[in-house]
Amino acid sequence: MTLSIIGSLKYFDLIYVMTGGGPGMATELMATYMYRFFFAQQNFGYGATIASGMFILITLVALITISVVNRKKGDF
Repeated sequence: MTLSIIGSLKYFDLIYVMTGGGPGMATELMATYMYRFFFAQQNFGYGATIASGMFILITLVALITISVVNRKKGDF
């Protein structure tokens, strides 16, 4: 499950190259949003905050997933 979450974050380059964020940034991912602020606009503080938020969110989802999987293993 963790590998599928990591794999879903790899769509950054595909979406960014194809749409550049899309019309009105409608298809923008958190990774493209972070890239835009961190590198394109050189707003390093806000970009680092977005990256930290992504790290916390991914960690929480991974911990919840691990606890659910471990709970289901104990039922058998």
